[in-house]
Amino acid sequence: MPPSVPTRPNPTPPSKPAAAAFAQRLTWAELDPAYLRQLITLAREEDLAGAGLARAVTPGDVTTSALVGEAPARADFTARVPLTVCGLPLLPLIFESFGSNCSVTTAPGLHDGQIVAKGTVLATVTGPAATLLKAERTALNFFQKLTGVATQTTRYVAALGASNTRLLDTRKTTPGF
Repeated sequence: MPPSVPTRPNPTPPSKPAAAAFAQRLTWAELDPAYLRQLITLAREEDLAGAGLARAVTPGDVTTSALVGEAPARADFTARVPLTVCGLPLLPLIFESFGSNCSVTTAPGLHDGQIVAKGTVLATVTGPAATLLKAERTALNFFQKLTGVATQTTRYVAALGASNTRLLDTRKTTPGF
């Protein structure tokens, strides 16, 4: 006689209140600014000093240093496609890390998590032209990564629709990023 196989009752999906108990949304106020500055410094050093390379490189942005001065300049962060905004509070920290008087102004009423149309100006940065150019790659890398994850997450949430399935984790972290 074959051994009997125990049966388990069908698990019931968690109710919406149970799923809500697992959901946690972090705010920028909950993140350690000193840690964020460390990540920004690593990214800046990788971009401008070749950090991580086995060979020596000429530090800095030689093209900007040779061709662009410290004249006042302005740059807009503009959505090239419809997207979900994420990372706006990080922009001032990034430009601050490049050591010059830069000012970051977020579009009025715009906040992380908001869906915007193509062509929307998300933020404007003013400051010395050379500083804006040196900082732009670091700023774009962070902003594009965070906004890309948020935009894809918005698509997943829309695909889940009114089902009982809830998206609980988006993991915007990348080791060494």
